[in-house]
Amino acid sequence: MFGRLCVHASALFALALAPLPSFAGSSRFAADHPAWRAECGSCHTAYPPALMSAPAWRQVIGALDRHYGTDASLDAGTGAAIAAFLERNAGVGRKAAQPYATGVLRRTGGTPSLPRITESAWFTREHDEVPAATIARPDVRGFANCGACHTAADRGDFSERALRVPR
Repeated sequence: MFGRLCVHASALFALALAPLPSFAGSSRFAADHPAWRAECGSCHTAYPPALMSAPAWRQVIGALDRHYGTDASLDAGTGAAIAAFLERNAGVGRKAAQPYATGVLRRTGGTPSLPRITESAWFTREHDEVPAATIARPDVRGFANCGACHTAADRGDFSERALRVPR
C-alpha cells in the first residue's frame, strides 16, 4: 500500500512540474521546432505559435512568397513541417490574432493583408503604455522587433523579469 501511494505521489509531482501548454495570455511560450526556429528566426523573432490562431497561421504560411513585403518561400517539406508545427501549437480564443477576411487591404498599401500579431486586441492591450517615441527608435524600429525590449524573446520568455525597454 505504502509503495503504491509513493508511486502515485511521484507521478502527481512529476505532472505538476511538467510544462503546461502555452497560450497568448502567458508570458512564456514553450513550443519549439528546429526548422521553425531556423527559418523564421533567421529574419525576425520566431513568434510563438500561440500568438495567432491556426487559420491566421495558414494565411501567413500560404503567402510566404509575399511575406510582409519579402519573399520568404520555403521548400515544400520544410514549409509543411513548419505549417504543421504552427497549427498544432496555435492559439485559440480571443487572445490569438485572427485571420483577415480574404482580400482585405492594408491601410497603407494595395496588397491583400496578412494577419499581424501586433494588431491583435491582446497585443495592443499589453503594449498600450509603450510610448510612440520608444517604438520609433532606430534600435527598436517597431513592435515586430520583440527582442529590442524582451531580452529573452529568442527563448520564448516575454516575462516582465526579462523586459528592458530602451530609453
